[in-house]
Amino acid sequence: MAGADSRHDYRQAQEAWVTGHTGSSTAVALAHSLLVVVLSAVVARLAAASLDRRQAGTYTRHLGLELVLSAGPMWLALCWPEWNATALAALGALGLALLADNAGAVFGRPTPEADAARLQALNHPRKLALSHLRAGLLLSTCIAILAVDYAIFPRSFAKTENYGISVMDAGVGCFVFIGAVSSARWARLDQEHDAPAGVPLARRLGDLLRAVWSAWPLLLLGFGRLLAVRSTGYQEHASEYGRHWNFFFTLGAVPALVTLATAVCRPGRFVWLLAGLLPVWQWLLTGSPGPAAELAITGGLPAPEWVPWVVGQNREGLVSLAGYLAMALAGARAAVALFTPRPSVAAWRRVALDLLGASALCWAGYFLLSEVLGLDPSRRVANPAYALWIVAAMLLAVGALLLAETVLPAPGGSTAGGPLARALTRNQLALFLAANVSTGLVNLTTRTLDASPAVGRLAMLAYTAWLLGLAVLLDRGLDVTLRWW
Repeated sequence: MAGADSRHDYRQAQEAWVTGHTGSSTAVALAHSLLVVVLSAVVARLAAASLDRRQAGTYTRHLGLELVLSAGPMWLALCWPEWNATALAALGALGLALLADNAGAVFGRPTPEADAARLQALNHPRKLALSHLRAGLLLSTCIAILAVDYAIFPRSFAKTENYGISVMDAGVGCFVFIGAVSSARWARLDQEHDAPAGVPLARRLGDLLRAVWSAWPLLLLGFGRLLAVRSTGYQEHASEYGRHWNFFFTLGAVPALVTLATAVCRPGRFVWLLAGLLPVWQWLLTGSPGPAAELAITGGLPAPEWVPWVVGQNREGLVSLAGYLAMALAGARAAVALFTPRPSVAAWRRVALDLLGASALCWAGYFLLSEVLGLDPSRRVANPAYALWIVAAMLLAVGALLLAETVLPAPGGSTAGGPLARALTRNQLALFLAANVSTGLVNLTTRTLDASPAVGRLAMLAYTAWLLGLAVLLDRGLDVTLRWW
């Protein structure tokens, strides 16, 4: 009986450990998430260019470079954050040295052959900038979901309870945005609207059915996670998404909602849909009287009695779908720009600058809501301030990486990125599932809260090595792509 009480007390301690946090500043959240991803990707690309120019670029060397220059800084940022500033400074210094080493290719007048190779890479269906960003976000998210259970992970990095921004809050929204911006079908759908007959109704219904069908693995994982949590007594944070809802359900539902939005507006004009959605969403959250504001739980109030118990117990997950839809719509609009072929490198450079300009507008909107109007961001309900924060940060990251690709030498290998980036993005869902299962096993078999900093970092090092090893094994060793649809 004492053992059962002890397990119950420890579970309560685990739930308390991830509850009630208010986050950090915008600068800290960016410095320990997207800034590390973008800077390490650019430095790794410069290092790869130096190797290729000397004809010394073997698979093992490129993999080693990515492990040191990409995976290493991400691990430090989350598992040893005291060293993040030093790591960023070292990356910056190394980047400047590598930039000088590649000065001729970067700053010199490109030869017709080099310019053609760069344009071919930019027009390729596999976008190198997106591959690096997807790989970095996947790895940092997988590290964070276990690191948060150790004392080495600052509480200000954990998901916020009601309002605020944190490193893990950024990861949730970024996953939704990157899923939308990485899909070429939004550009295809937008181009079909230019046809004289437009998009036939049957085609639209077919796209919607395919979007719903493609979501079944995520929905299955969502139900699997729900059953696993309930059957093992695993700790759960009910105010995060609700009693039964989890992030797999959100990831599965959002693409179908974006496809449904194409019946109202072509993807190239989603910005106008967003201009209408965000103000209405903000009004429903804070300006409408009665149960609408209560259902949005902005004040932490219980659901009204008229709301069915399933909806009431999962109101966070259901209500936040509107905000995640806004992020996905913005990502789909950016995908139209990214997957439309361009006639020159200069044209691609203008696309990158347009993305950076759109990011600046979103930052202005975010600061207007949060600093002037006092509407703090909330991941819990994915309010407009949170949505604008995510979109601004992601457009900044995509624009910066795309701009780098317009000046860096064309990649000598795959347009899916280096060996590590290619391995991580090739089986992204399988690796994310492996990370979730591994996190659950670690928490069920060890007392992570009682681990010393040294033990926690060793455990995180082993866990990260296991995930990276699995990614490389599936890609290089077995040459398999795990898909379920």
